[in-house]
Amino acid sequence: MSRRVILILIVIMVLVMTSLILVQTNSILKALEIKEEQFNAQVNSALTKVVYQLEMDEASSLVDLQEISLHPETMVFSPAIFSSHRREYLR
Repeated sequence: MSRRVILILIVIMVLVMTSLILVQTNSILKALEIKEEQFNAQVNSALTKVVYQLEMDEASSLVDLQEISLHPETMVFSPAIFSSHRREYLR
């Protein structure tokens, strides 16, 4: 083989290797972007569930307080009532 043919082959191989590296880098960056989007979606879903649960707990507490205020005879302090609500809230 002549020196010119070898030089052309070397240049072609360098271009091919550079192209392969660029394609791999692009694929890795896209995979990282997809993973980040999935993570963000999972975080948003978890936060939505937490907000919903807190709203339900608050609504339940408000209903319980309204029931107590509707029945003046139940206005007697009962530590058992408050501790059970506290246990439910801490779960």
